[in-house]
Amino acid sequence: MKAYCFFLGMLLLVTVVGCSSSESEDTIKIRSNLEGAGYTEQTELNSDHLFEQKLLNVKPIVYVNGDPQLTFYPLATPEERERAMNQFIEKTVAYNIIDYDVYEDELHLFFFVHYDEELPLAGLTKLEGGI
Repeated sequence: MKAYCFFLGMLLLVTVVGCSSSESEDTIKIRSNLEGAGYTEQTELNSDHLFEQKLLNVKPIVYVNGDPQLTFYPLATPEERERAMNQFIEKTVAYNIIDYDVYEDELHLFFFVHYDEELPLAGLTKLEGGI
């Protein structure tokens, strides 16, 4: 009986945690598109790496495909997206950063670190400020 109750408790916990995912449909779609393009999520981040640091206390989602790296931040509002970009500029003003481009959609800020590779996502707005 204890094993049965434990199993039901674990099933309930997994169900509640699984249903409380805070990722938007757009973020899930972005992840799917990146994985379909051969990118792999990098789960262990280095907070000393410029493109793996938190912005506005939001942990980035990082995908890699060999050398190209795509870092993006799912944000709650377009205003937060702008504040995150400003925070990135403030943090990096003293650095000579390698090739990267900055893109956005309504609620995401993207940094694409590349070596003359093409962005694996369509429909994003490229921002001035990349190198």
